[in-house]
Amino acid sequence: MPNIGVVIFAAGTMGCLQGMQMYIVDCYTTYAASAMSACALLRSLAGFGFPLFAPYLYSDLGYGWGTSVLAFISIAIGIPAPIIFWKYGAQLRAMSTYASG
Repeated sequence: MPNIGVVIFAAGTMGCLQGMQMYIVDCYTTYAASAMSACALLRSLAGFGFPLFAPYLYSDLGYGWGTSVLAFISIAIGIPAPIIFWKYGAQLRAMSTYASG
């Protein structure tokens, strides 16, 4: 069962990652490479930071609650983010001098 859960999680993660990357490329066509490298840097910093706090999280809360906390944070960010970008995306892109449209 854990392997099935990992497959579902990985498929969802890759789907979201591809969608975000294509959105960035479409919004910043002239500077797409720089925008993609900025996203890769942010993703790498998150990957660097997680091992710093994960042992403390799991030692204090255990595997069940530690993973649940991460899931709750993901839900709190993941559900409203597309709605916010759908509603305010044009305004956010209009504030950027580098966006193409």
